[in-house]
Amino acid sequence: MSVIDLDAERDRRQAEAWARYATAREKADRTLAFADGMAAQQAYREFIDLCMTPAQQAFVRGTVTPIGRRA
Repeated sequence: MSVIDLDAERDRRQAEAWARYATAREKADRTLAFADGMAAQQAYREFIDLCMTPAQQAFVRGTVTPIGRRA
């Protein structure tokens, strides 16, 4: 039975997502094409999602009401 280092796996996934963002951002900066900018934005969002807790993701997406506020 093998053991998976969850911290290392998380770090690997974050590093891969960052590399995808960096590549997309460089392309967008080079071409200045709207579609390339949107691709870079999506890649950044995927990176950020890996860095946030599910509760933080829900708050950013507006799918939860903050404590103390009524819907």
